[in-house]
Amino acid sequence: MHAARALTEADALFRMVARLEPQARSLTDLRNSEIAGGMLVPSSVDPGSFVLLVVANAAPAARGTGEKRWWDNNRRPILEAIRRRVSDITIIFPGRWPEKAYRPRTSGDIRVRLISAVHYLWVDRLKQHNDVGDLDDERRRELLTGLGAVMTPEEEKFYTPPSLYIIDKDREAEARTALNGLLANPADPTAGLTVLFGPGGIGKSFFLRHVSFKLARQAKDDPTVGIPVYAELPLLLHTDALETWLSRQGIELPLSAIRTLVEEGVIVPILDALDELVRGQAREGSRQFLVRLRNGIGEETRTVLSSRDYYLNLDPLVPTELEDKAVYLALASLIGRAAAVTSRFVLASTSNLPPGGPTSLKIKRPMLWLGRQRRRSHR
Repeated sequence: MHAARALTEADALFRMVARLEPQARSLTDLRNSEIAGGMLVPSSVDPGSFVLLVVANAAPAARGTGEKRWWDNNRRPILEAIRRRVSDITIIFPGRWPEKAYRPRTSGDIRVRLISAVHYLWVDRLKQHNDVGDLDDERRRELLTGLGAVMTPEEEKFYTPPSLYIIDKDREAEARTALNGLLANPADPTAGLTVLFGPGGIGKSFFLRHVSFKLARQAKDDPTVGIPVYAELPLLLHTDALETWLSRQGIELPLSAIRTLVEEGVIVPILDALDELVRGQAREGSRQFLVRLRNGIGEETRTVLSSRDYYLNLDPLVPTELEDKAVYLALASLIGRAAAVTSRFVLASTSNLPPGGPTSLKIKRPMLWLGRQRRRSHR
């Protein structure tokens, strides 16, 4: 999985920090070739004073004594930009450098530290630190293990990549990228929402467990790739928003902050599986969950959802609610390959619908026929 832009690129990092600090006030004059931007945040420990957060454009090329040299070179413009009482200055660098927080000697009462984006996420926000305030990597890895899927050595040994096929031919290029990303080793979920359809028992859950397991292993070795999360939807639907569930699994942040991390592609949800054939209030709960999921899709969001293809064919709940916010793939056996490959659904343009009418769905016969055949076979 490629690194999260919000942890490795200055512009995305600045946007994420600003969203995580809703009371921040941007400093428009604090920007140069080495500084992406700055913002003032009310101090939580020193009433009446502020914390100045500065996002650097990049880590210095020569890193031997890079922290001291960077501070010496940029100290003056940073201090000159301060117009209020500041108790702390934190400079955040994209990526993993510096490995530990650096605190230069300063005159006066202002405390200064230089940290990495990884430190900002895992220590400042998620509180995964040791007694001296550095990142506790063992705790970080334990949290990733708890958030990921479990896979035994035997299951991993006998895993073989599934057959994935593109459903929506109108967005074939995007779907092809999503398909290749899921089949990569380790998987690399693409930006946006990818929906994986398939009949019950064909292996959707096993595949997504493997994806999540491999992503968690990679995230343990490289903290810039983000936080992959595996969630079984029956634990969520009808009761919790995704953010509420995550807050109970160890992401101890305000729900708005969790939502930001999902939208910025730092938290990568692998959601399995919309399988229940629901009616009444349960179906309405599923619909509301899909609406929340659709509304939370940002430019950097990386989310995968699996669903029984009942919700594509006989009850098109998923594409109706997600509309064009997702790309759609199918996991099919060789018997169902022809239908999966030739199947195509088209979301009708809203300009052709009556005012206030729902988006219509047209499904070609091959996939619909498969759905009917399965219903007969279960009788």
